[in-house]
Amino acid sequence: MPSPFLPVNVSVDAPPRGPGTQAARTFSSQTARATFAWGSAPGEATISYIGDAPVTRGAMVLLTIGAHFFGGICQSDTRKKSSGGANRELRFVDFREFLQWDYTFCAFNKEYARTVNGVRQKRYWSMLPLNHGNGIKTFHSVPYSANQIVALVLGARAPAGTIGTSWTYDPTGGGLFPQGCLNSPVYDFDCLGGKRLDGALSEICERTGTVFTLISSPQNYYLLRFSRKGYAAVGSPLPWAPFPTNSDGRIYGEALSGNASDVRVLGERNRYQCLELTMVPDWPAAWQQFLDLTQFIDDIFARGTNPLTNQRYNAYPGDVEFYRGYQDAAARGKMITVREYVALRNGSPLAGEPANDGNRFIDHRKFSGRSRMDMPAALYLQTLVLRAFRPAVAGIVNATGASLPLESLDLVSEQVCRVDYVPETGVMSAAVSEPADSNGLAIVKGYNVSADLWRQVRSDQFNPALFTAANAIWSAAPFQIDDSGEGVKFIIFDEPVFVCDNLLTAVDGQAVLNANFTLTIPAVKAALTFEAERYSQWFSVNAAGVVVAGRSNTSRDMVENAAGLRMEISGNADGTGQAEIAYADGLYAYQKAYDLAVAALLRQFTYAEGGYKLEWDPAQPVAGFGVALSSLHDRIEITHGPQGTWERIDFTNERQRDGFEPERDLDRRSIQTSLFPGQQQLREEAEAHRKISAVFRGFTPRLLDLFSRMVTGQLLPGDFGYVSFAGPTAVPLKAGTPLWKIATDTSGNYNTNTRATNPFYPLEAEQKVFLGVTVREGEDMRKPALPFQRAPGQALARVQGPVEVNDDIGRELGQDYLKKGGSPGVGKALAAITDTSVKLIPCQFGAGGGGGLEMFRLKSVQEDYITCRTWDGTTEGTTDVFIAKNTETRFPASDVIAGETWSYTYVAGADALNKYRDAVSGAITESQVVTPYWLADGVIFAMAAAHTGVKKVPPGAAPNPEVELTRLIVTSRCWAKRA
Repeated sequence: MPSPFLPVNVSVDAPPRGPGTQAARTFSSQTARATFAWGSAPGEATISYIGDAPVTRGAMVLLTIGAHFFGGICQSDTRKKSSGGANRELRFVDFREFLQWDYTFCAFNKEYARTVNGVRQKRYWSMLPLNHGNGIKTFHSVPYSANQIVALVLGARAPAGTIGTSWTYDPTGGGLFPQGCLNSPVYDFDCLGGKRLDGALSEICERTGTVFTLISSPQNYYLLRFSRKGYAAVGSPLPWAPFPTNSDGRIYGEALSGNASDVRVLGERNRYQCLELTMVPDWPAAWQQFLDLTQFIDDIFARGTNPLTNQRYNAYPGDVEFYRGYQDAAARGKMITVREYVALRNGSPLAGEPANDGNRFIDHRKFSGRSRMDMPAALYLQTLVLRAFRPAVAGIVNATGASLPLESLDLVSEQVCRVDYVPETGVMSAAVSEPADSNGLAIVKGYNVSADLWRQVRSDQFNPALFTAANAIWSAAPFQIDDSGEGVKFIIFDEPVFVCDNLLTAVDGQAVLNANFTLTIPAVKAALTFEAERYSQWFSVNAAGVVVAGRSNTSRDMVENAAGLRMEISGNADGTGQAEIAYADGLYAYQKAYDLAVAALLRQFTYAEGGYKLEWDPAQPVAGFGVALSSLHDRIEITHGPQGTWERIDFTNERQRDGFEPERDLDRRSIQTSLFPGQQQLREEAEAHRKISAVFRGFTPRLLDLFSRMVTGQLLPGDFGYVSFAGPTAVPLKAGTPLWKIATDTSGNYNTNTRATNPFYPLEAEQKVFLGVTVREGEDMRKPALPFQRAPGQALARVQGPVEVNDDIGRELGQDYLKKGGSPGVGKALAAITDTSVKLIPCQFGAGGGGGLEMFRLKSVQEDYITCRTWDGTTEGTTDVFIAKNTETRFPASDVIAGETWSYTYVAGADALNKYRDAVSGAITESQVVTPYWLADGVIFAMAAAHTGVKKVPPGAAPNPEVELTRLIVTSRCWAKRA
């Protein structure tokens, strides 16, 4: 007769991990209870037996209860003693306890993008567990699957790795999924800071829709089985069909699962790359009168008033040639806002301007998130005028045929594919199979080719026809996107774009600037990418259990948000010619969304719940008692005691979602700064202008300078000035017209004349101060400030022939040209004229021939000038003449040379003419003297100069203000270390 009690065999042995010892022994249990369940939490078992021999905590424990095998360690050993006897109660946990003992250090499938041959390629990097200590990364194009990650994590055994248990695993759910259920990737799996092993495996399961448990057997104590809940093998009976005959407490029913039957897959905003977008200027046309910042400063100079002194910039007392006034106007011009300029123009109209003319400059759109009216006007000119363009269309047509206004769209700085164009016609086409790594394509008719020609223009090799023909060619121009404002977004070209057929004109074979050029805005087209509506697609399950597109009438809905899921479409703004761009794996957005929908919807709308109690029949073989934990079971608990042996089986037929996780790309935005971009630089420049208001140092290179340099072939920027005219007429001045003035406008006021003499007036003998030459053809001398190129230097000038190269040239009374042997001499001709015609040729001014240089005798030496008398080699004059020193011999308090700051102290020298100075820079100290020495009555050469930067109160002129000296010494003297 079989025993009514099912035997429970217990084996204990030495601890598999950790300290302590335990002798191997086997005994039978009086009572036992054990649980088997899914998850990372260890299963538990409790037994009691009669005896006094303790079991070491941490010792290996193996239980055999019918068909069940429990492997684990002893967690506690409690001795119980009463009048009825003594026994021990042991509490065990299965080997999943060791998952909490180990940490893994690794990373898998971290996104890494690179650009190869101009094409962005997406790759991944991982740091394998065995490489973490050395920080070695592994780069790969295909992401690691969850199966590969589990193998690498569990395989990183100590001591080379960190895993202390010999785990094995089964990814097939005991054969239920022959292909495995861990085949999908797990992106951005990050354990670089260390993650406990049970947590790492749980994260993998959560992101792949799986579960795992421990399936111990006498052959393998450490087998982890991965599966999906709610699945059964094809053709196998469900656990309740029928219930076993020796079962009791049968419970079976169905319940709503809470799972949806319809899903809306919601992605990111779809992107539409629109070709052939006509772009229009995004600034009021009135601003186009200012070709560059210099012209705007000219306007401030003409109409503005210094707010501190209430003096007009063009009317400073004693301001010779407007040096201080123009600097102050430049400082004001770089600080005044658009709003303030509108008020200034309305309040200070120039002759011929209508009332409220400033209203033409109002612009209430936004830039960098704020009103353009609050921008510095200089920044407005530099950033927006001739650079900012917006689409001319009111909206675009999306993939569903709906019209979307531009106000609801955002420009993005990413092309969806490469765009080509035909230079002759500007027609665009999209290469949908070729990715691009740029913010779009903008093409301008004429501009960029003309810009390339500018770089090649030389005065004597200019072909106006070729230059004009270039305006018929389309070419690409780089730009940036402003996406921080409101309303319709716009693009900003890196450089101003314009077309001007007559900016240059040919005079006597030379290329010169035209003072009356016509500036036009070129035709601009662009291929830009807009973010529009979010990707949205409904899916439902039909009667056959198949996931199909669309929404059912009676449904329980859910939303599946998918980062990175969107359509990328290239076509025209009106919806024609649209083509979707595939993902790197060749799939389109709908296919990606369908996979997500399948994973979300292939779960039961209702599910089975219940369970039963299975009692052991003593007539049944011991090894056959027990139901194995499977995908259809949630938990099994077996109980053994004097009352008998039974187990409780709980069903689970509610499927978890199948694993699918899209990649995630996250963008970062920078916090808006408190100033407009570039505004701080303008503030610093304005402060610099104020500091040098009293001493003219020239302007930063600007468009006028650059054009003239290209025309003349100069390597250094020309020294440009501004002048008004005495007796101006409507007769335009030709390029290269020499400009003259008299030294004084009023008796007793030395060199206070700020105006040039009309070149067509008969010149008197005292009108011998040579200013320079005009640089533009057709200059209007009635303007309040006319640009000219100062002498000395190289420039194009009108010269009457015949003349040879290196001939001295000078003034011709009453004419607008120079001639050979003219007096005073101003320079040399650098080209020949064979007849008596007047031509524009290159000249070198200040080179000195004839009257270009004057000879003097030295009388005394001051800090920044010397006192001389005229000298013709025989007779010395009787009047003191003050001549500005060259900068190398002046007496500055300090200087910066090659990045080092030097300070100077001046002391008595060998005589009154030659002082010494002590120069100190850090630890370096040296005594210096001007060399060659100044010699009493030594011969000095000087030349007329329009600007020296040295001022002095003329003798007998007090209390009149200082005036600038107009002669500059010609010498090679400089400060040098004393021997």
